[in-house]
Amino acid sequence: MAERNKTRVAGVVLAWLLAAGAATLIGVVAVGAIGSGIVDSPQRPLSQEEVDQRLAAAPGQAPAPQSSTPRSQPLRSAPASSPPATKPTTRSFTSRGGSVVARCSPLSVVQIVPAQGFELDEVDDRGHDRARIRFESDNDVRVTVELSCSGNTPVAQTKVETESDDDD
Repeated sequence: MAERNKTRVAGVVLAWLLAAGAATLIGVVAVGAIGSGIVDSPQRPLSQEEVDQRLAAAPGQAPAPQSSTPRSQPLRSAPASSPPATKPTTRSFTSRGGSVVARCSPLSVVQIVPAQGFELDEVDDRGHDRARIRFESDNDVRVTVELSCSGNTPVAQTKVETESDDDD
């Protein structure tokens, strides 16, 4: 009878190992099949040169946001009066309050995305070559990004203020 129990236990262990192996194999094949059908895309990422060409081709239009971020706000600060003599540069600036993408010749704010915990408080278009963006958090932290152009390259100055700064 002891021999019979050992055989039964060995059979159960073997069946369990086979079932676990089969389940693992099915899972790996399923994930591979799903991943190749969803992840593989006929589109390829744009090169930096292609991005620059597309930005230069549509100077009066901000690119459409790729995500549904509710706080993304494309903004054009001034209409282009004539084609720029030199190629404008687009730069992204990241601060504690959020990210700003700007382009020069003339200065235009392409995109504003507040960081988590912040919201867009103010956008002040100061004319042809200046802009100010202010983010504010629930904790009364204010981050101001001052934009200007140096030649055809955007530059930013960032200032962080807290409620305790105002109490002094």
